[in-house]
Amino acid sequence: MEPGRKSFPYHLHHANEELLLVLEGEVVVRTPEGEQTMGRCDATLFLRGPDGAHQVINRSDAPARFIMFSSMVQPEIAEYPDTGNIGLFAEREPRPDGEVVLQKYVDGSAERDYFYEPQA
Repeated sequence: MEPGRKSFPYHLHHANEELLLVLEGEVVVRTPEGEQTMGRCDATLFLRGPDGAHQVINRSDAPARFIMFSSMVQPEIAEYPDTGNIGLFAEREPRPDGEVVLQKYVDGSAERDYFYEPQA
């Protein structure tokens, strides 16, 4: 992940747990307890529910690499506290153009990428 980028919006899961492992560089992990800087070989678990809300941000001057492991339970409901959106994850079916739909918002907004540009 390049400097200044966010991996996904701040969110929580109702069905899945996730594990973050930082492979290279430094990231900031935002949780309900605040922000924590993590570096190479650091790991943290995000539990289901509000206490497991999280976001990964690269505020450093260098690229960072990490891997996120998920229990991949479907269907899944995700909440996005910053926007009030709710996401529904179901089967991953290709669209007519061949792209895979990973996420749809219940409020009807467009599908989103997982990597977000910096916010102003």
